[in-house]
Amino acid sequence: GGWGGGAADAAGIQFRILNASKGPAVRGPRAQMDRALYKKKMQSLVYSTPGLEVYDGAVADLIVDALAGGESSPEGRTHQVKGVQLACGRRIQADSVVITTGTFLRGVVHIGSSTRPAGRLPSLDAKNSGADLAADRAATALAQTLDRLGFRLGRLKTGTPPRLDGRTIDYSNLAPQPGDAEPQPFSFLETLTDARGSWAPPSPQVPCFATATTSATEEVVRAAMLDARAVFE
Repeated sequence: GGWGGGAADAAGIQFRILNASKGPAVRGPRAQMDRALYKKKMQSLVYSTPGLEVYDGAVADLIVDALAGGESSPEGRTHQVKGVQLACGRRIQADSVVITTGTFLRGVVHIGSSTRPAGRLPSLDAKNSGADLAADRAATALAQTLDRLGFRLGRLKTGTPPRLDGRTIDYSNLAPQPGDAEPQPFSFLETLTDARGSWAPPSPQVPCFATATTSATEEVVRAAMLDARAVFE
């Protein structure tokens, strides 16, 4: 019933229940998203929220002050947050700050045998539009501040699959995988239905395509894994 489900329903271009032929315990809803549509829907929800003021910018660091006299509070706190500093240099004052870090704190991106600090790769739309790409960089200063304040930091591997340019794929040798004939929405608030009374996705639906590896592709992957291990170890 949250915004995430509603945005997914608005931007989904294929909906499919995995393991539909098996028991309910192993079934799982899956949807392919149009990234631009998802972003547009989520921004629409955020910007239309009464009483919410939106600042568009990358947070570079926290603004914190030590407690008076260098002593700690009864809860053990030694510092008080006062706001955030954006990458552009602007300071926003606040009595409390909610940090949704995602993959950005000390983020590292691995591409083949190379690695570099980053929170994510910028989309082609962002690159072509001349948008400020600071939002895609790793939050290094913020991570250092949290570490200095005594927070324990860790790193999780996301294992993001490679993005393929659909214009470079020969679909004639692939097996089409259509979505479900009667797709199920993620949000419990959906009321948009078709003539049959079933929920109807608002975005045009597209098929997925399945392929398989060969001994040649497996060898390419195996060689790349050896190169990557040599670099990262």
